[in-house]
Amino acid sequence: MKLHLPSGLILMTDKALEAYLTRKGILSQKRLTDALLSSSLEWGCRYEGEHFRPHPEGDRTINLVPMWARKRALTKKLFGFLAQPVRVMELDPVAGNNIIPTEGRNHILDTELHATSQVTTWYIAPFEANYTPVAGDTAATFPASATESTAYAEATRVAFVEAAASAGSTSNTANKAEFSINATKTMYGAFMTSVSTKSATTGTLLSAALFAASRAVISGDLLRITSTISLTSS
Repeated sequence: MKLHLPSGLILMTDKALEAYLTRKGILSQKRLTDALLSSSLEWGCRYEGEHFRPHPEGDRTINLVPMWARKRALTKKLFGFLAQPVRVMELDPVAGNNIIPTEGRNHILDTELHATSQVTTWYIAPFEANYTPVAGDTAATFPASATESTAYAEATRVAFVEAAASAGSTSNTANKAEFSINATKTMYGAFMTSVSTKSATTGTLLSAALFAASRAVISGDLLRITSTISLTSS
């Protein structure tokens, strides 16, 4: 069975689905089309923050020289480069969820359906206020409402490096946004915007989320933020 939707999309069903629809009494094209078009879309985002802190005992030296070679005369020349000081960090994860604000949803719809120019790079930044993002937040108001944090060494907000979408979702899991903290702060959440400049109030606010728990950071910490954007039909 073919279903011709008003948008020009054609949906094909196989025999098993056709039999199921017949049993449910919604086999007619009009009834099924109406049901499909009446479904709502849900937009959402998820942020995960990985908090790293230098180990209290400082840097450690990890000896990677094979045991069998440690007593040989040429060990130092051949394997010395394998014994290197490394920074031991403590991992403390936290996550949070929230909807994409209206400004972000409008941009997505305009880009795909109304020929609006695409934003090729989005940027992530943390915020310091215990503020729950709402649908009416915009790039112009959010930095002040949520108290955007600029307490990191990077010169700009950190780029969101996303993977190709799969199953209605995309994220930067493989290239997490890293922030080299340079002050004592408490981070409450993170947001994504189209402008790289710290504290900028121009551009488009795509998403924002309040972490499930606040995160205290100090100079020398590393904060890694993962952002996942999802679009589902319900």
